[in-house]
Amino acid sequence: GIAIALLAACALVAGGAARAADDEAVISRVDVSGYPMVAIEVGVPAGLTDAPLAQGDLELFENQQPIPFTLEKVPASGLEVVLLIDTSGSMKEGDAMGAARSAATRFLEVLPAEVPVGIVSFADSVSLVSPLSADRGLLSASVAGLTATGETSLYDAVVFAKTLFSGATSDRQLIVLSDGGDTVSKSTLADAVAVSSEIRTSAIELVSSEANQDALRQLSAAGNGTLSSASDPAALDGLYQQVANSLINRFRLSFQSAASGDATYLVRIQTKNGPVELSTAASLPAAPTSIAPVDTSVTDSAPNTVAVPSTLVGGGTDSSSTSPNGPSKGLLVLGAAAIFAALALLTLLAYPAKPRERAAPLERRPTAAAVEANGLGSRVSSFVDRIVEARDTRRGLSSALEVAAISLRPGEFVVLTASLGVVFALLLNSLIGAFGIVLGIVATPFLARLFLSIRADRRRRAFVEQLPDVLQMLVSSLRGGFGLPQALDAVSSESAEPARSELQRVLFEIRIGRDPADALRATAERMKSRDFDWVVAAMQINREVGGELAQILENVAETVRDRQKLNRQIKTLTAEGRVSAYVLTGLPIFLVLFLSLLSPGYFDPMKEAPGPFMIVVGVVSLAIGWVWMRKMIRTQF
Repeated sequence: GIAIALLAACALVAGGAARAADDEAVISRVDVSGYPMVAIEVGVPAGLTDAPLAQGDLELFENQQPIPFTLEKVPASGLEVVLLIDTSGSMKEGDAMGAARSAATRFLEVLPAEVPVGIVSFADSVSLVSPLSADRGLLSASVAGLTATGETSLYDAVVFAKTLFSGATSDRQLIVLSDGGDTVSKSTLADAVAVSSEIRTSAIELVSSEANQDALRQLSAAGNGTLSSASDPAALDGLYQQVANSLINRFRLSFQSAASGDATYLVRIQTKNGPVELSTAASLPAAPTSIAPVDTSVTDSAPNTVAVPSTLVGGGTDSSSTSPNGPSKGLLVLGAAAIFAALALLTLLAYPAKPRERAAPLERRPTAAAVEANGLGSRVSSFVDRIVEARDTRRGLSSALEVAAISLRPGEFVVLTASLGVVFALLLNSLIGAFGIVLGIVATPFLARLFLSIRADRRRRAFVEQLPDVLQMLVSSLRGGFGLPQALDAVSSESAEPARSELQRVLFEIRIGRDPADALRATAERMKSRDFDWVVAAMQINREVGGELAQILENVAETVRDRQKLNRQIKTLTAEGRVSAYVLTGLPIFLVLFLSLLSPGYFDPMKEAPGPFMIVVGVVSLAIGWVWMRKMIRTQF
């Protein structure tokens, strides 16, 4: 009977200890990063109070002096937890593995259901037991399957655990259960400490024959977490509950500090069992030069609280809640534009669009990258080349690249366009959703073709502007006694781009047997120059009827110069109309983008009828107006 009574008393004591652990309030961290504003986080289990914790239930003392504060509840929705459980052979001592499984399962039951938890075990190697999940049944089943065997790879486990977090929040917690005696890790203690310095780490040491408390102390200190120790596996449940209590029902006490240097803090909580006092110490920076007034208003809850990742002291943890609203849409748009501009710049640097000097104008000289490429990129571009050629589009694309002076094969251009299309689609997807993927993939080929067209038109205009001077040099060479081929050779060596490369192409075609008139006419067609077409016609007439070619070309040069002078005068007179066309077309687009960035919800009413219809009518009217004004200011003579 006495023995039974003693056993019952022991059971009552053990149960009381367990309940005490369940109902223990803790200070989880002290945040001094915003000094003189300081924040203290306190975990207060719901069982300690009859009603939700309110401002009047707490008192705060700084260096034994009462101080006003603002109380807010820290949401659990932004928290992510990863359990690291030692499953090495040392966990067989005293059935430590069974106690660890039981304590971890109990921890999962106590933690709020919305908090995702990941589980990692480590022995000879690191094993992912479960990724981040809120499915408590799945997590409990994963824990139940853990067995102890082999060596200890603690440092590798800490480094690996960092990869499990989603990156969507900085409120992260590592909970390590081990004896600390690492034996086989490839990572070093410094590597593990570096991870713990970024992620709040709480360590639970189970004293064994391989214990290394110093390693666990460094991990917990780096992460501003806690270190607790137990020599009896039965105590693991209580230690896990202490960590759980610091994560559930968290409250933040924000206040303006009047101290500097080392400071002590006392938090007094009124519970249903009487007052509970929690104390901690912190090292504060030097006293500020000025102190702003403090707001002591009460905040019931703070689901949208934004906290900057902070430097924590006094056994606290590196955790901060994130705003569900995230960065503003304007910042996202600017960031995406900056990334896209950087990619475009890298593309231009990788494929400079400088004029080419051909040794063989009919055959494109391969770029240095194309000569060196013999791997996957070369095979992909060659495969695309065959597809483009099979669809009879190679000639058109190759000609467009040639006129635009872009040193890429058609296959390389298609691959580059497709790559930029994927990047552009992903950027748009991050801004406007799934429709952005479709828009990016569809719009990129059109933008690439537009880019080719603009480059080609610019080069053609430059060729036309050079034509009078080229003809004058050609006349001088002919009057100096040169024949037409020799005169073309002399002019090509003296001319600037693009006339140089075009005339060199003509010379090459003549040397391999092509009729000079055909070679010159092909250049006129490629440059889409009516003026140069007249030059070719004059040469052809001279060949058929005879006469002084130099005089004929001089007259043509004078005519071309007069036409260009008249064209410039017309452009000057129509400049106002052209500017009006650009402004009237671009202003609505600019205003839509500007107002969308300034006030993201400004155009929300347009999503409902008849808004979409009005948008379509506006876009169509804008396009018709642009075409109409272009027709009005275009000159043809």
